[in-house]
Amino acid sequence: MPHLQPAKPFKSYEELLDILNARGMRIESRTRALRKLAQVGYYRLSGFWYPCREICFDENQEALKESGESPWRLKRKDTFVEGTSFNAVFDLYIFDKRLRLLILDALERIEIYVRSIIAHELGHVSPLAYQDGGFVLDRYKAARSGNGLSKAPWEEWLNKQQTKISKSKDECILWHRSKGKEIPFWVAIETWDFGMLTRYFAMLKWKYKNMICDRLGGETHAVLANWLTTLNVLRNKCAHHSRIWNMRVNSPIQLTDNGDFKKIDADARCKMYGLIAITWCLVKTIGPSSDWIGRVEEALKSMPSLPNCSFRAMGFPNSQNLPTPLFRSDS
Repeated sequence: MPHLQPAKPFKSYEELLDILNARGMRIESRTRALRKLAQVGYYRLSGFWYPCREICFDENQEALKESGESPWRLKRKDTFVEGTSFNAVFDLYIFDKRLRLLILDALERIEIYVRSIIAHELGHVSPLAYQDGGFVLDRYKAARSGNGLSKAPWEEWLNKQQTKISKSKDECILWHRSKGKEIPFWVAIETWDFGMLTRYFAMLKWKYKNMICDRLGGETHAVLANWLTTLNVLRNKCAHHSRIWNMRVNSPIQLTDNGDFKKIDADARCKMYGLIAITWCLVKTIGPSSDWIGRVEEALKSMPSLPNCSFRAMGFPNSQNLPTPLFRSDS
């Protein structure tokens, strides 16, 4: 077992606040700051004030980058850029929460709709299609080699599906089990989470993927698979209350020639601007009269002013101003 460095020593809220103050953060109200540290936690809030820490530069005044798993991340000092305040940091935390709840609202609608379409389109072909390997590409039915795993992805998925059903307490599942009835697709799919949904779609044969894509705006199956995988990452971060306002996904989202995407550059394809764009593309296909993007725009206007915390950090084309409207082919 490798030798580990000792954990940092415990510090009280009072001591933690003194550290922030000594490093240059303005504390408007010590009483309020102590209360917020107790409510949220120093470590959780540290992700929100991290961009406000001063950047490290080399002798040529080039910004240094962190080594390791995030090579795009700049190396920071412990001290804060002038203008960093505790209240504004906490406002950024509230802004992130507001955005996260809006994202969750949209992802719930997308997840339920995609479930419904898959169950309807494939259930029409066979009520037990979700158990039938004939709907799945051959490469997912072959055992993987070289990574210590012997089961095929399809077999692993089937095992997880069976576990979900056996543990389910949903009345519809319990009723079918009590009657000794086979569970049809449109019932079984109610046990799926977003991850299972994403993996099942990825494994389907092309013709079945195309059937589903036709109901979701005609996006290609490769693009839709990419979107669902990326949105599953976003959904998991939201569900676990993780910070999302300046999150970065490892794999860039794929885009079509949709006019809504003309402002999405390479940087934005890994950041929140791109994620909002594909979320909105699916939401407005599902519900053309949805006002979701308007609510997102209003939330974005509440983003507080903090050093190094700009709209550009979210992938927007301008660091100071939001594009108006956010997404429209004629904008």
